[in-house]
Amino acid sequence: MVDAFTQLGNAVSLVFSRRARIDLLGNVMPDDIQTQPIAQRNGAFRAKMLANLCLIKSTNFIGEPSAAMFRRGDLIADPAANRNRLFCIGAQEFTCLADLALWLRLLSKGDAFYIAD
Repeated sequence: MVDAFTQLGNAVSLVFSRRARIDLLGNVMPDDIQTQPIAQRNGAFRAKMLANLCLIKSTNFIGEPSAAMFRRGDLIADPAANRNRLFCIGAQEFTCLADLALWLRLLSKGDAFYIAD
């Protein structure tokens, strides 16, 4: 993830990866719509396309915060947001699909890079 930020610079505001669900014993569970790979190989996604995909399908394809990396400065530099709240857009804080609010906020700053592994 760090390599993607280093190579792509400020054009990318979010790096995320494929993820897998596991059961209580650590066994990998079958994919559901949210964990199916969105690409077969690593690559960049245009911010608007990825945001629209998530919104149209009402699905968080990016994942949980532990499956992604972003620059802290991309959130702090947002003057409309409360710096102490991650899950907001402007003054509106979200509790349902809160991580999607975070991703949309970051995608307003740049494109995304997906790691297929």
